[in-house]
Amino acid sequence: MRDMAIMALVGGGTLAMRSVFIVGSASLPPFLERVMRHAKPAILAALVGGFLAGDGGVSFEGIAALSVAAMIAIRGGGLLTMIGAGIATAMLLPL
Repeated sequence: MRDMAIMALVGGGTLAMRSVFIVGSASLPPFLERVMRHAKPAILAALVGGFLAGDGGVSFEGIAALSVAAMIAIRGGGLLTMIGAGIATAMLLPL
């Protein structure tokens, strides 16, 4: 029962986030604008945490992906470039 409630809350949250863009060009309340500014860093932190966790511990692929993303960030790359390069690095290393 608890799992179903969590799934319903997550589904409702994603639907609400999508509806913001569907509703139109109405401006967001100041509170939501402040929260949305932190969405990109939060997503990046979650991805990095997932890479570093690996299979229960710190993995070489995760550290390499984080290093590549950090180098791109230092050079002034965008968020999507950082994420794409980090994911590509993590996927290519096990080969």
